[in-house]
Amino acid sequence: MVIVKNSKNKHKNKRNTNYVSLVCFFICIFMIVIIILYGIKKNDNYELLKENSTLDYVYISEYDFNEVRKSEVAIPYLNINSSAANDINAKIKSDYEITKSKLGYNYEYKYYVSDDIVSIVVQTVCTEEGNSLNETYEYFVYNYDLKENKEISDDELLEKYDITLDQVDMFLKNKFLNYYFLLVDKKKIDQDRVAFVDFLAVKNIKEMTDRINFAVEDNSLIAYRPFDITPINNDDKYFDTDNFRFVVVDKS
Repeated sequence: MVIVKNSKNKHKNKRNTNYVSLVCFFICIFMIVIIILYGIKKNDNYELLKENSTLDYVYISEYDFNEVRKSEVAIPYLNINSSAANDINAKIKSDYEITKSKLGYNYEYKYYVSDDIVSIVVQTVCTEEGNSLNETYEYFVYNYDLKENKEISDDELLEKYDITLDQVDMFLKNKFLNYYFLLVDKKKIDQDRVAFVDFLAVKNIKEMTDRINFAVEDNSLIAYRPFDITPINNDDKYFDTDNFRFVVVDKS
C-alpha cells in the first residue's frame, strides 16, 4: 500500500509562520523608527532654542587680553534665544569684569550638555599682590534648563537629584576627612599636632557649603568646592584643582 503524505497543511502552516515573522519584523522596524524620530524631534526642539543654529550651545563670544599673563582670555556665551539666557550672559560678563579687576587673574571655562541641562563652569584663580604663593580659586557656574527653557537654580538642581544641602554638607565633610586621614596614614600630617579642624583652617574652610557651585556633567550632579592650596605642610604637593570637583550624585 502506498501512503501519500498530505503536505498541504504543512505548507499552509509554513506560510502562516512566515507571515507572522514578517509582521513582527515590520513592527520592530516601525518601533525603532518611532524611537529615532522621537529622539530627533526632541533634539530639534532644543536646537530651535538656539540664537544661532550654526553654533554650539556655548561658544566664545569674544576674546580679552590678560596684560599680566600676556595671554588671550576666551569669554563664553550661552547660545539660547531667551531673556533668561540674556540674563546669564550679562552675569557671565559682569563676573568676568570682577575677576579681571584682580591682580594676576586666570580665567578658563568648559561646558557640558547633559540631562537637558547646559552647565557652563568657569574656574578663576587670582594671585594676591606681593604674594605669588597665595592663589585664590573661585568657580562661577551657570546652569540652563533646556526642557523648561529657563535658568535652573542650585535649589532646583538639588531637588532634581533628590538630595538636600545638608546631605551635601555631610558628603563633603566625609570627603575632607578622607583627605585628612590619607595624609595622616602617609605620615605627612602629625595627628597629635594637627587636628582635623586645623587641617580645614589651613585650607580656609569654615563651612563646607560655602563657595560651592553645582553643575550637571554626564547626567551626574557635580559640586565644585575650592579651597586654599598653599606650600604649608607641602599642601601643594598633595592637592590640585582636580580635588575641587566632587561627584555628589553619580548617574553616569
